[in-house]
Amino acid sequence: MGKKCTNLFRATLSKAKLNMAELNRTPLYEDNLSQADLGEANLSRANLENALSLKKADLRGTWGLTNKQLTAYKAKGAIIDEELMTSSSQSTVTTSLSSQDDDAQAPSSQGNATTSDPVPKTT
Repeated sequence: MGKKCTNLFRATLSKAKLNMAELNRTPLYEDNLSQADLGEANLSRANLENALSLKKADLRGTWGLTNKQLTAYKAKGAIIDEELMTSSSQSTVTTSLSSQDDDAQAPSSQGNATTSDPVPKTT
């Protein structure tokens, strides 16, 4: 038998202590999650997109969410791990900058050095 998911449709979970909760596959449609503590909760395949409110919902330490989801939830007022998003985007930027540096250096390493022609002496 498949694992059943809990239906919390239109639940008022404002200020609820849901840290470390197993909420994977839980649809949270039109739920009020304002100021809820979801720290370290498993939110993989949970749906927070249609939550009524995420204002000041603490999503720090949660797992199972993409950076895109975290960014969207932050826009709705959720508190997220800024360091994790920054470090993951910095590694992407660093990687792309490194490859750009290699590309930029490639032409100069292909023998673009100028040779000096001897200057004729005037007598």
